[in-house]
Amino acid sequence: MAIIIEHEPTGHRYLLLGAGYGTWAAARNVGSSRTIRSVTPAGKSGESHQLAVCDAAGEIVWMAPEEARVVCVDGDDPADVLTAFEAVHPRPEPREAADAA
Repeated sequence: MAIIIEHEPTGHRYLLLGAGYGTWAAARNVGSSRTIRSVTPAGKSGESHQLAVCDAAGEIVWMAPEEARVVCVDGDDPADVLTAFEAVHPRPEPREAADAA
């Protein structure tokens, strides 16, 4: 299944390869160049959600999901894919409505 996304800030289109989640922590080197450097926390850390994408040359890059939107899935508009899926797999009735009947 080919999912084409558009990087909204640039308009460039990419093939979606997958998604990832990671945590990170920044570090800094302490010490002189003549001694063994020790690495100590710089006090910065966080979490990151990223999309792995590639361009037409196959170069893989990571992209923030909030900067991307799906353009097509296997050549079809995402709305058409969802409509066809829901025709075969309708949404279940909410529990409250089912219990009241």
